[in-house]
Amino acid sequence: MMVGILEGFEWEGIGFKKGPNLAVCSDELTHNLKGFTVMNEAERYDAVQHCRYVDEVVRNAPWTLSPEFLAEHRIDFVAHDDIPYSSAGSDDVYKHIKEAGG
Repeated sequence: MMVGILEGFEWEGIGFKKGPNLAVCSDELTHNLKGFTVMNEAERYDAVQHCRYVDEVVRNAPWTLSPEFLAEHRIDFVAHDDIPYSSAGSDDVYKHIKEAGG
């Protein structure tokens, strides 16, 4: 969860009319693919829901964000650390998003 990044944005100042929709993975998915979390999923959902700029929290997000998922949930921007995350058949599940400029 990258809550701190939200505080750095002034959404209207960079062209956003509304705040972002934030997708958050479940504990099961995160623990299996990345490792244990500091906060449980209910705490993460609650924490991001109360962020000033967040309009909607998408719960149980998939590990790999497909273009269809991004469009369905009106997600225009993806923030993640520099570490490439692998999954079945991919060395970096965010590669297609990085290449698209997201």
